[in-house]
Amino acid sequence: MNQGHYDEGIRWLEEQLDIAERVTDKQGLTTLYTNLGIIYLEKNSLDSALLCLEKGLAYSEELGNKLLMTICIGSIGSVWEKKGDYSKAMQNFDRDLLLARELGDKQGTAIACGLIGDLLSTMGQFDAAIEYLEENLALSRELNYKKGIAKALNTLGDTWFFKRDYARSIRYYNEAIEYAREMGNRLVLGYSSSKSWYTFRRK
Repeated sequence: MNQGHYDEGIRWLEEQLDIAERVTDKQGLTTLYTNLGIIYLEKNSLDSALLCLEKGLAYSEELGNKLLMTICIGSIGSVWEKKGDYSKAMQNFDRDLLLARELGDKQGTAIACGLIGDLLSTMGQFDAAIEYLEENLALSRELNYKKGIAKALNTLGDTWFFKRDYARSIRYYNEAIEYAREMGNRLVLGYSSSKSWYTFRRK
């Protein structure tokens, strides 16, 4: 999404928020604050994202909407990760995973495992990261969520690369290439191909 689309989306959501606040539509406020927070997160307006997501979380808790709670909590974790506060990020990701498991939400569980695995890999805790990333991959395969599969494969490729197991790293990258081709996703294809080539050169 380009800058113009972000701004257009923000304007529309703010207009809807004004209406929802006047009629005290708490369900509407929950969804609108959550969506606005996610757009601010994608735009890297982190303080605005955090403010909106915390409001969305408060409303979803009040309404007992656990599905929206998981979305808010995971997104709040992503804000803290981008801010560089890995401790707060992990607290939110762990809570997100616990709630997703409680709900029996396989896609939510897969996403939460991916977030935790990505963060652990960034923190250099590679063995722990692999456990979560493998669960993310298994659930994504079960759900036939191809974008999730490709992302999990690439992250596992990165993690094994950092562990200097280049042969295993290449296997994950090459499988990610196949999924990227199947989806026609040039961005993922470019990333996987370049990483596979670079890793092959390191062998």
